[in-house]
Amino acid sequence: QPVYVNGTNFGPVTISNASVESPSNQVNASYQNSHLLHLSGNLYRAFNCRVVIPHVQILCYSVAGVGYRQLWRVVVGLQESRADNDDANVTSSYLTPVIEHIQTGSLATLDSAGGDQVTLRGSNFGPANERNVVNASYQDLRNGASASLDGLEFWAVQCRIQIAHVEAVCMTVPGVGTQNKWQIIVGFQRSARSLDNTSYAAPILSRLMAGEHDVYYAFTNIDEPY
Repeated sequence: QPVYVNGTNFGPVTISNASVESPSNQVNASYQNSHLLHLSGNLYRAFNCRVVIPHVQILCYSVAGVGYRQLWRVVVGLQESRADNDDANVTSSYLTPVIEHIQTGSLATLDSAGGDQVTLRGSNFGPANERNVVNASYQDLRNGASASLDGLEFWAVQCRIQIAHVEAVCMTVPGVGTQNKWQIIVGFQRSARSLDNTSYAAPILSRLMAGEHDVYYAFTNIDEPY
C-alpha cells in the first residue's frame, strides 16, 4: 500500500532509494511499535521510497505485516528523522482483521469434548509466519455475558494462519452451547464478532442406571411413576 510521509528537510526529488551512484541521496523508511510482541513488534522496512514533493513529502510502500500504532522513521542523506513516540500523526496501523465466513468441514455441530477444526475466512489476517501469533475466541452473547458454561468465552487453541491474510484454522476446546460467534485477534487487534456462528452438539441420552443396574420406568404422567 502507498504511504505518503509529510514533513520537512527531505531534500530534492529522488528517483528511488536504490541509487547506487548517489548513496547520500537515498531515501529509506521503517516503522515499528517496539511495545508489541512477536511479528507485531517487528521492524518493518518500507520499499521504493522516494521524495515526490521536494523537501516536504516522501512516498513509500508498506510491506505485509500486522500490528498498530507503528512509528515511522525516515533516513534522508544518511540522517535519520526524529519523532515523538506519542505523536499519532507519524504512526500507522494495519487494518483490523475481519471474519467473513466460518467452516467446520462436514460437521454440522461440534463435539462438546473439543478437538474439532474450525476454519475462519476473511481479510487482514496477516502473513503465514510462525511469528504471526493468532488467537481466537467464541461466545454466545444472546443473554449477555454469563457465569454459566454456555455463556462463557471459549478460547480456541492451536490457531495459525493457513493461507496468508485470508484464512486461519483453530481447534475447539471442551464446551457447551449454541450460536457461538467468533472473534480473531491478529497483531493485537481484535475483529468484530462474526455473523456466522458454531454450536456444540446437543446432549444425547443413551441409558439410565441405578447403581450397577439398568433402570426401567413406565410413566402415566411426569409426576406419577409406577
